[in-house]
Amino acid sequence: MRRRVGAAPATLAVLAFHHLSPAVAGPGAAALRDLRLVNVVIRGAWPCLPLLEALTLDNLVVEAPLFPPGTFQRLEDLCVSVSEIRPGRRSRTAWTYACPASRGSSWTTSGPLGDVTVVAPALEVLIMNCNVGCESDYRSFTLRAPRLRGLAWHNQFAEHMDMDVGSPGGVAEGVIELTWNGAFLRRSSKEYRALMMRMLEGLLPELPLEQLADAVRPYIALDKYMVDGTDEDELLPEEKLTCDLDALMSSLQI
Repeated sequence: MRRRVGAAPATLAVLAFHHLSPAVAGPGAAALRDLRLVNVVIRGAWPCLPLLEALTLDNLVVEAPLFPPGTFQRLEDLCVSVSEIRPGRRSRTAWTYACPASRGSSWTTSGPLGDVTVVAPALEVLIMNCNVGCESDYRSFTLRAPRLRGLAWHNQFAEHMDMDVGSPGGVAEGVIELTWNGAFLRRSSKEYRALMMRMLEGLLPELPLEQLADAVRPYIALDKYMVDGTDEDELLPEEKLTCDLDALMSSLQI
């Protein structure tokens, strides 16, 4: 099935209820600037959309390579939520997102994604948003974003973290927030603290570890409280570790 775009609309939304996504083609497809795919399955090649600036993928199953380099040269805003990336039978579980023009990117995750690599030379804002207990651990997360200015990271755990954001202190705003509770305790608080420090090392690589620990300590808070459990009248202990990047970077004056 082909979805032919005629009069060059600015936005196209495709809702297919877990059927194969139609091919986006026609004289107006090349002029699309905003594409939204909801509840579809991607198996074939991605459409050629040279002017696409915003792409939303919601509740997708992707059975094809995700964004081969050069697919969307002008993409500025990417949102991937509650989507499953299925690698080929012969490949390991890995996702590489390479986009030269993207300025904003956000996604929520579901399912074991394994190794995730984001290579985006023009990326300015990255949002990782995961609900407590719904996330699956990454084996590794690699970020290459030399122009990154804002980072909001919520709850996603990665065993190995490698972040390169260009100039030290370039990320001037955002938050790192890691939450765990008694119902979904797959990692220890020590492991979450270690993850936060690895991320801060990537954001501030010029600081020795001892100096980094002293510099960030006033801006890291641990909150402990109770939340409702799955059973009636059940309360569970929950802890949230937060680093205020706005305040931290302002204090360093890098």
